[in-house]
Amino acid sequence: MAPKPAPVRGVAGVLPHVARVVPQDPATASPVVGMGEAGARFVGAVPLDLPKRPIRAYAALASAPTVEGRVELVMRELERTGAFDRRFLVIGAPTGGGHVNPVALELIERMAGGDVASVAIQFGTLPSVLSFGKVDDERGMLELLMRRIRDRIRSQHPHGGGPKVVLYGESLGGWASQGALEEAAAKAQRQSGRPVDPLRNLGVDTAVWIGIPGFSRFQRDQLGNGGMQVLHGIDALTKLDPAQRSTARAWELSHYDDPVHRADLATIWRRPDWLPADGNNPHGVDPSQRWKPLLTFFDTMKMVFTTANKERAGVFTDHGHDYRKELPQLLRTALGFDGTVSDAQLARITEQVRQSEVWIMQQKWQ
Repeated sequence: MAPKPAPVRGVAGVLPHVARVVPQDPATASPVVGMGEAGARFVGAVPLDLPKRPIRAYAALASAPTVEGRVELVMRELERTGAFDRRFLVIGAPTGGGHVNPVALELIERMAGGDVASVAIQFGTLPSVLSFGKVDDERGMLELLMRRIRDRIRSQHPHGGGPKVVLYGESLGGWASQGALEEAAAKAQRQSGRPVDPLRNLGVDTAVWIGIPGFSRFQRDQLGNGGMQVLHGIDALTKLDPAQRSTARAWELSHYDDPVHRADLATIWRRPDWLPADGNNPHGVDPSQRWKPLLTFFDTMKMVFTTANKERAGVFTDHGHDYRKELPQLLRTALGFDGTVSDAQLARITEQVRQSEVWIMQQKWQ
């Protein structure tokens, strides 16, 4: 029987924003009216009990008729709110419907004491499983947004400095963001004739990718030896030594039992690593399952459409396409908080965020 989420108690200092949605500044360049559910939730569900109030900027499809217009809109909002003076600037790569995981956003904000600005731009309105044909649109949008943010920071800090830019993407959004980095790096390499680091090329300091579809072909060696850590479950993180943790600039977390991560055309003709020839299937994979050309691919895609995105608010798990239970540890390490956020502090933050998610999902956002 599945566990039930604990009720939202609204304990002082635990969930201070349970009673109301954070109102927008009337001077905003991107009013919440017309944003839709994804945008309204992104800008309205902000924790109020932190030393600094987090900044969030969002542009919906209806906010401007073109990608360039939407990017310009959020850049104006970031400028107006002082986002470039914050410690972290998080670029959220949204899912097909425009959502960015509120659990990830609030975890980062709480660990950083609110000294964070987050930005996202909607590229579609359909669920991710119906948005594969829009991935190229999101890649182009993300590349333009990252270029604009990079150029803005470098203009103010030509010798380095400014906010630490964090690229965060889950599922389809993560796949699109990886593609945006690779395509921009390939263009730069053709122009320069030299190898180009995908992250540095677009001014990204840290990338965190969760539940990326198997269709992605992002090569970790592009980031140098140890520059990217690919983890199949959070246990792999605990086995890394401090040097490995500090060297990594990109982190990818996936589960072998995540049908979205399994989704890969190559399984039609090639045995996937999660179905080894010796039959010793990894944790989370049915021990009796065997690779069958063509059939394995169609079975996987059926699972993508029928079993992914079944998470319940406030019930954090670490299997399938649900990574919420592992996000606190992963983000603490990826963003460099291992030495400043204790296990006890992380446990309290996680409980605050868990309660917050329950409240967020109870609201009607529009």
